[in-house]
Amino acid sequence: ELFELYPSNMPTILRERARKLADISIGVNILRTKYKPSIIAFSALLNAMSSMDMISLPDEVYQSFLENVRRSVPSLSNSVKDIEEVRAILNDLSPLHVDFEETILLACR
Repeated sequence: ELFELYPSNMPTILRERARKLADISIGVNILRTKYKPSIIAFSALLNAMSSMDMISLPDEVYQSFLENVRRSVPSLSNSVKDIEEVRAILNDLSPLHVDFEETILLACR
């Protein structure tokens, strides 16, 4: 589970936002049929993380999480286009004031 790759105690609000986005995706046919569940889960978590302020989610924690994902789930690094598409769909369904372009670039360095 991606939550386990978080380098410290994940804030409850972050976990709730990510789960809300993942739950929303269940009702979207294109998400269920075109994308892998890991892509949807990672995209939901990135969108939720992007909605957090720097006090709730310091940059070093964010970067550490992304590095943990890169090492533990390397297939996600090859899925940049799919992640961008899913993040945009999730943002349209439930905007969390997401800057997904910046986050996806950081996630796939």
